[in-house]
Amino acid sequence: NESAEDESTSAKEFNFVTKTLNAMVGDVNLFLSDDDDYDDDDDSNSHEEDDSKNKPTKRMAELDVMIAEQDARGKGIGKECACMMMLYATKYLKICKFV
Repeated sequence: NESAEDESTSAKEFNFVTKTLNAMVGDVNLFLSDDDDYDDDDDSNSHEEDDSKNKPTKRMAELDVMIAEQDARGKGIGKECACMMMLYATKYLKICKFV
């Protein structure tokens, strides 16, 4: 059964991190900013100064992942951390774009 094999492989990789290293293996950073290139569909009043305050902004973020511990690389840890951070950022921080 392939799914059982995948689960056992994941469990082994997780156990490697928790039992072998027993320490932080790297870090994940999210740098937040507003997307200055975002324009809404209605450009008719975009040159008015007062309208710029009401213009919707889209939040963007730069995502950095670093696995410093060589023995922890290539095990999918960075990929999983990036996916979890992107899920959190889109759901709770309303991030619309990652760079």
